[in-house]
Amino acid sequence: MDTIQNFDNKKYIDVRDRLVEKNEAFINNIYLDIYGLPTAGIGVLLVERQKDRSWELNYSRVNLLADITNLSDSDRENLIATLEKYTDVLDKHKDEKFQNLAAFKKSKFGQEAQSVLGDISFNKETYSWDILTSSHSVMQFTMTHEQTLKLYNGISSEYKNRLNRLLREKNCPAEALSEEQRASLYSMIYHGSRGKAGKLADAVGDYWRGEISEENLRARIKRDGMDTKFPERSKRDATGSFGEKFRRSLFLLSLKNCLKN
Repeated sequence: MDTIQNFDNKKYIDVRDRLVEKNEAFINNIYLDIYGLPTAGIGVLLVERQKDRSWELNYSRVNLLADITNLSDSDRENLIATLEKYTDVLDKHKDEKFQNLAAFKKSKFGQEAQSVLGDISFNKETYSWDILTSSHSVMQFTMTHEQTLKLYNGISSEYKNRLNRLLREKNCPAEALSEEQRASLYSMIYHGSRGKAGKLADAVGDYWRGEISEENLRARIKRDGMDTKFPERSKRDATGSFGEKFRRSLFLLSLKNCLKN
């Protein structure tokens, strides 16, 4: 990111990483979320959605994961082959959602998943389930705390670029955002809420240029910033950081002062 006036990049990264960790949890292995999506560490998705809504394995991320954890060639091949087979299963059960592990295991999706992965078990989070961690799994895979952080940092530039593209699309200058607000938009994009992030960036950009009032801006944030499926996450992302003071174009502020005098 280019240098932004009155912007503390270290503060931004600290806030961003804390927010992502709160929203995604910190799990030192591979796990499934409530949609059965294979994920590692701090919400690092190991599959990617195609334009036709099919799922494909994200080979660059899986290979990065193998590099970071120093897998042998045979274990790397085994991990990739296992996740390829599981991705085929996932692709047959698009957007199926399960509230708990018991329901998932009883479903056709869950049974097919277990035939590929072996045992699927509870972890410390109620909304995700461990895979490849027990003696009944097809292979065993874990990460250290440091490796989990390294994986997260290894893909951060990808999401930084996605955020920058979004801000350009919505005509929202980087200068219009505080460290906390930029961190919130990053978090939204990281966990797949690009549409919501776009609406908020659009509103902030309009306010920055003086096209809407602060009252109108806050109304749009209240309307577009909440996701009823993830109320706590939305509260952290939108209500918190977007409840603070907003920035406005220095040109507009100077013009306003000139008109007063």
